[in-house]
Amino acid sequence: MRDIASLFGSQYQTIFGGPSPNGAGGSGSGLGGNNSDCCSPLAGGSSTPARRRSVSLGPFRRRIRSEFSLLDYFFHQPKHGRHTRYPNRTFMLMAAGFMFIICGALVHILDPYLLIFKWKLIFQEGSEIFNLWRTPPVDLYIKIYLFNVTNAEDFMNGHAEKMQIEEVGPYVYRELMSHDNITFNDNGTLSTRPHHPLIFQKGLSGKLREDDVFMMPNIALLMYDFDDDFETFFTGESSASVSGLYDTYLGSPDLAQWNGSHCSNIRNASDGTKFVSFIKPDDKLLFFRKSMCRAQILIQNGTDYEVNGLKATKFVFEDNALDNGEFDSRNKCYCRNGNCLPRGLIDVTSCYYGFPIALSYPHFLDADPKVLAHVNGSRPDPKVHRSHFMINPVSGLPLQLSVKFQINMVLEDLSSMAHCEKFSKLVVPALWFEITMPGLPKSLLSRFIFYLKILPFGDQVVKHSLLVLGGILLLVAITKVSLTLSSAYSSAYRISNELRDSLW
Repeated sequence: MRDIASLFGSQYQTIFGGPSPNGAGGSGSGLGGNNSDCCSPLAGGSSTPARRRSVSLGPFRRRIRSEFSLLDYFFHQPKHGRHTRYPNRTFMLMAAGFMFIICGALVHILDPYLLIFKWKLIFQEGSEIFNLWRTPPVDLYIKIYLFNVTNAEDFMNGHAEKMQIEEVGPYVYRELMSHDNITFNDNGTLSTRPHHPLIFQKGLSGKLREDDVFMMPNIALLMYDFDDDFETFFTGESSASVSGLYDTYLGSPDLAQWNGSHCSNIRNASDGTKFVSFIKPDDKLLFFRKSMCRAQILIQNGTDYEVNGLKATKFVFEDNALDNGEFDSRNKCYCRNGNCLPRGLIDVTSCYYGFPIALSYPHFLDADPKVLAHVNGSRPDPKVHRSHFMINPVSGLPLQLSVKFQINMVLEDLSSMAHCEKFSKLVVPALWFEITMPGLPKSLLSRFIFYLKILPFGDQVVKHSLLVLGGILLLVAITKVSLTLSSAYSSAYRISNELRDSLW
């Protein structure tokens, strides 16, 4: 802006013939009051009026320079008519605005909440997530429903064509799940032996008693004999999203009972304690329990759910999961020794110590109708007998789950055995069970609400606040500069008019 002042000075210098602002005549007085010997182009060098010759441009030039020192005004704080060497408020506002915007952009790009959350997901000795996985403080229940044959004598004597079954239960047990004898390995995994003791819940079983059923101890032994199990899980060291998922079972990522990776693979499956984190739309999950003798594929069945204040994605077993190749040729590997059971039944004899057992959904839900040819009393209901999982898509935390399967006795040809020929080649339902977790305990729920709901909200508030505040400060600074420019141009115009009036 000093150039503008110089321009004004140069312009009027040519009119009055005085020294330039930077010339030998001095910079303070312009033409000065004693310029009678100067030549004026306008006056022809001899006839300049005295009033014009006596005009001094010094005060006007100083005013022009003062009004147009915009850079000084912007970068230095005026005080007592002088410019000090520290930034003024406008500059500080603009600097603060840029700083807040840069900080907001860094928060958006780096996402410190996500970085910290991923670090929290990694299993380390003494870490919070590891302690929760080692001994989950949740209420996990096993509900067992037995099938009682009410016309056994008539059926065996040939007086009844079909067995009449009646559901009895539930017998409710609480599962105290834990992972014991943990060893951290160098390859980003840990080794452990699972422990699943069952405690009978008399209060939840109504009038039923544990000793009502002679079959109960044997079934419990078959389903929950984990003494020789040896498992390895990912710690999340290489990828935080897979922490707590299976790496191997009994030393292998494949179950020995099945041929082909489609049927045998359990790697990246969950035992129900924690699923994969950061679930994306259309992602499929794996769920494995020893009692199922396989890893079940889970597909999404809705994302707009909320369980006790936390966002949840609903997962169910994929369609035709218990198909033996009738609809999905990949499932032929579930046929043992080339013998395929009807649709809806999976032969798990190898997992149950040679007992002729097949898994199905409760009450033969989705099974081939011919399975029910010799059974009355089976009432499959998708609303009651369908399994589901409610999983938080960010953490992989199960918020609610209900897993339901039925154990059946698959009898072979018994025609050579007296009084047993009626049971030849029959599928006799023994029981169905539900593994259920109705919800998280309040202490754990409040903790995860803070982690998964409050902290992300705070992160967004901080990010947007920084951007908005930075924008406001920049807007204020720009407004002040605009007003200063407007004032400067107005002053210049006013001074120009005053100078013109003084000269003429």
